[in-house]
Amino acid sequence: MTKFQRIALPVLLLGLGLGFWRSEAFLTVAAGVAVFLFGMMSLERGFQSLSGGWMEHWLQRLTNSTGKSVSLGVVSTSLMQSSSLISLLSISFLSAGLISLSSGLAIIFGANLGTTSGAWLIAGFGLKVNLSDLALPLLVFGIVLQLQSRPSWRSLGHLLTGIGFLFLGIQFMKDGFSNLQSQMQLTAMPFQGFTALLLFTGLGIIATVVMQSSHATLILILTALAHQQIHYEDALAVAIGANIGTTVTAILGSISANAAGKRLALGHVVFNLVTGLVALLALPILIPVVELLGNGLGIAADNYTLRLALFHTVFNTLGVAIMLPQLERLTKWLEKRIPADTISIKVPRYLNDAALESALATTSVTRQESQRLTRHALDIVLRALDWEPRSSHTESLLPPAKEFTEKQIDDAYHNRIKTLYNAIVRFISLAHKTPGTTELEPLRQFRSATYHMVEAVKTSGQLHGNLYPALHGRHHTLHAAYEALRQDIRQVITLLENIIAKSTNEPSAAASFFNDYLLELEHQKLRLDDAHERADSETERMIREHIVTPAQATSLMNDQGYARQIALSLINAGQALILAQLPQTSKAQTMIQLSDEDVTQVRQTLATDASEEPSNEA
Repeated sequence: MTKFQRIALPVLLLGLGLGFWRSEAFLTVAAGVAVFLFGMMSLERGFQSLSGGWMEHWLQRLTNSTGKSVSLGVVSTSLMQSSSLISLLSISFLSAGLISLSSGLAIIFGANLGTTSGAWLIAGFGLKVNLSDLALPLLVFGIVLQLQSRPSWRSLGHLLTGIGFLFLGIQFMKDGFSNLQSQMQLTAMPFQGFTALLLFTGLGIIATVVMQSSHATLILILTALAHQQIHYEDALAVAIGANIGTTVTAILGSISANAAGKRLALGHVVFNLVTGLVALLALPILIPVVELLGNGLGIAADNYTLRLALFHTVFNTLGVAIMLPQLERLTKWLEKRIPADTISIKVPRYLNDAALESALATTSVTRQESQRLTRHALDIVLRALDWEPRSSHTESLLPPAKEFTEKQIDDAYHNRIKTLYNAIVRFISLAHKTPGTTELEPLRQFRSATYHMVEAVKTSGQLHGNLYPALHGRHHTLHAAYEALRQDIRQVITLLENIIAKSTNEPSAAASFFNDYLLELEHQKLRLDDAHERADSETERMIREHIVTPAQATSLMNDQGYARQIALSLINAGQALILAQLPQTSKAQTMIQLSDEDVTQVRQTLATDASEEPSNEA
């Protein structure tokens, strides 16, 4: 909690308490706001849970053009009545690399336009009927559904409860303002002209920042306007301020985001500031335009609430019209203004708490970070086996093989692997709280994959001690034996690298070739079993024929066990990475079982391979 928050919160609570003591009507209005905000939270929770991922897939798929992105922002916000939710999801997706910055900005533009639908609903419907008559049945049905065991029923219950509380909150505010007419008159304020407009704009900003909901501010001002407690022009200024203040949610949501998420939040602020400033300066022009459009739509001249809703739509449309042609320029400016994150090898590159707002984004960043850990772990294993790491980036630099002792491997593990593994485990534990995350199996599989990679790195240190001297010594038989060990591991490494290269955010696209990889991994297990049996027999022969000493033989057998552990860990990691990305894990697990024909084919292949000399090429 910041110093400002520590001061502001007690002041706010004290002010509310004094207001409740002095005025029962003020208490009713404040209670209405509180109930309304609680309804908004319930509604957002219900949408996130009930969506089952379709909302996230819309955001991912319908963003390949600017027009689609804007339309998506308009439609999704109109349906869910929460531009804040759409903003947070956009930041989450951008932080996960699922959408581009320009697409995210276009969604934000559309969301600002879509949020105007709420003012139309309240002005055209909510202020004209007794909403409590509708709220109470919705609350009863909603609570009953929330008590059910099926997640879909509970999610629907959250939706109904949210709508019920929204209606009840609006009715409280209507009743409260009807009793406040003699106690509070914003029309009596001594300010006029542009000063008054600035004052009421600031009031709209502050109210929205405090409540973190532009909808709540608009409901308040529409209700006050309906009871003639504020001038029409001043109400327009409050609406402009509410539009600016709504950016606070995006700002707060970007705190835990990466550079991409922060760029989107700043872009949201820029859009709303430009839109609000233009609307404020052009107010003398916009008012006649709204009157003209209102007359054309059949809105009565004294129906100021509907005209306020129309004004809200007009100036947001104007903002989109101004900013959309500047989208590319704004994108470049944001990228220059907020540079990309400089990520150390010791900290996660993809994991960020902003991604937890979406189940799809959570899975995506976990996949990317797990693959990153896997690549770093493979670098260490390759170096331990006296090969050059595959990665070309500077952070993959490792000591030369001759200097790569077990201690060096342990240091590489602690500096490059352990911190990433800890971060992944922490992130997955937090993902359990993500609304709408009904399927956690992919996250468990990613965690399993990273665990097996950690085990492979640890075991490689034990193998390296004898492997390096044997490969560079003059004992040709030991050289061949250790070469065979590392070649067995190399086959699995190559397979694992291919799996990572084929990974995608689209499980359906991955399934076609991942099933083949699962089968090949099982083949590798059989090859390891066969190779281990042949190695034991060969070691016994070398002892009998005095080709190696007993000490050399026991070291070799121990190292054969280490090599087998490394290979099995890599295989298990590969299987987990695949299962995490297949549409249906249970089916995938069934498919990896080999048939008798498969086993026979593998045995025949192994018999053929056994007659060939192992390659010394890395």
